[in-house]
Amino acid sequence: MVRLFPLSSSPFSTSSAAVALLATLSLIATSCSPPADQPGTGLSPNAPADMPADAPVDSVVDVPVDGDGNAPPVDLFGTSLACPTSDDDRVLVSGERIGVCFLVPAGFEAREMDNGSLMVLAPADTLGHRERLFVNVEHALGRNRTMAVEQVVANHRLPGDRSDADVGREITFGGIEAIALDRLPGQELNRQVILVDRDRLMTWMFMPDEPARSEENAQMEALFTSVAESLVLLEIPEAPALPLPSIGSGFPEDAEFLWSHTDYSGGGEPTCRQLAITEDHTFIGSCTAVESEIDGVPPQWAALRDQVRPMIVQGGEHVLVVRGTGDQQGPPWHRVLERWAEDSYGELAAGRVSATGRTAMSWWQEDVPSDGSQTAVSCRHLLVLAHGYAYASTRDGACPGGPDGSQPDAGSQQGLESTVEGWLTADELERFLTWTSTRQPYYEGPSYLDGRGSEELPEEEAAEVRVFARGVLARLGG
Repeated sequence: MVRLFPLSSSPFSTSSAAVALLATLSLIATSCSPPADQPGTGLSPNAPADMPADAPVDSVVDVPVDGDGNAPPVDLFGTSLACPTSDDDRVLVSGERIGVCFLVPAGFEAREMDNGSLMVLAPADTLGHRERLFVNVEHALGRNRTMAVEQVVANHRLPGDRSDADVGREITFGGIEAIALDRLPGQELNRQVILVDRDRLMTWMFMPDEPARSEENAQMEALFTSVAESLVLLEIPEAPALPLPSIGSGFPEDAEFLWSHTDYSGGGEPTCRQLAITEDHTFIGSCTAVESEIDGVPPQWAALRDQVRPMIVQGGEHVLVVRGTGDQQGPPWHRVLERWAEDSYGELAAGRVSATGRTAMSWWQEDVPSDGSQTAVSCRHLLVLAHGYAYASTRDGACPGGPDGSQPDAGSQQGLESTVEGWLTADELERFLTWTSTRQPYYEGPSYLDGRGSEELPEEEAAEVRVFARGVLARLGG
């Protein structure tokens, strides 16, 4: 049996995640299920690139068929689903768990993945990889179709790329307005179709989108055409309540922010930590249960929420669910949120919040007169937190510190004239996060960059760090 979560008016309601229906998933391709000895595949749009090909998938349950070989969709919600009908050339795939049904060319096979997404395979006699379509459905979290497309484009940008990106082409997909993005990079070049229905954000990934691979590409195009012509989004009485990823027992399902991190480095069973934030409470614990509920929210959560767009990010070791209200998105901001969440969890678990524990860069710059005298006329200081929030201060005279040249005191009010704060820009974030994640700690007099990586900072990059600090100070006005 396949677990199916019920649909309700609130996509984050407690009852919708706590109660699961056991139901049959109608995944019909040709007149029989895949052979018992046909291995499943764990590939999915959200899977790490190194996921093994034999990762488990949920079993496909046989569904009774009528005299014409058709299987009527299971109507769990008391509505008329009006799915298309199989014929000699195309067969029905119906998945009530995510609320879709469509036709695929005869010979293709369909399966449900563990995370609820669907996978469609080319006929069994196809050589090589048979994956031709993945269907993933998640909470829209207030995102519209354009916002979702922009997030896909941002996720596929190369570091430092600020060029105008192709935002896709508008198409009609199952009679619904959608946007198609062609030849996106991945394990294979792929075409992604993005559509939003009520609070469902759907991503349809067709592959390979490579005309040079004539046979495989022809299979993909035939499948694309069949789905585009036949897709029906199942009529349901309420907005879908798709389960949020990795919700542990006792964690709030209406959280503004959810982060979980699974650590595989111990060699034994992986460990998993989870943090959730509501309007005025914070919850921490394992990924199975809350261990502590804290009044209030971690520092700078409101600033982060107002900076980033709504998003769900799954992949590798991290899961993020963010009900953001800003307009920033893309991998650099995913890393910002992950680093901030990791630091917040560590501080809360230890029972203390540190004012300096999140500092990843502290850089001092003294300005001297143009006549060459050694008496500094002003001191500027840049402090950047690990998640990319910066403070630039200006002091009158030399930088505060001991007469023996000891470390200047960033907290000193001596001669303090002004302090300006703000987020790093997208370009600054990319460079800063690269240094702090890949390089060892670097010290230059009283200044430092607190890297967490294993590689030494080369001299040419040290020069770039100095230029970076001066540039951020100048931009912020410190």
